[in-house]
Amino acid sequence: MEVKIESLDPELRFKVRLEISLRKNAIAISNLNNDLERYRYYINEREERIRKLLSLTTDPVITLEGKQIYP
Repeated sequence: MEVKIESLDPELRFKVRLEISLRKNAIAISNLNNDLERYRYYINEREERIRKLLSLTTDPVITLEGKQIYP
């Protein structure tokens, strides 16, 4: 399912973008340390939070002005 982030209300848009950024940062840090497993729980928590904010049971494809920003 595609979610166009610009179609969300401003508060929800901010929360979703924050979770996306936190997830991306955790992935980047884990790649620097070559230790994805250490960060897997945190990354999964961010993904669950995104689904919960959007009231979805599966991972969405989130776009911003036509460009995919998640996953």
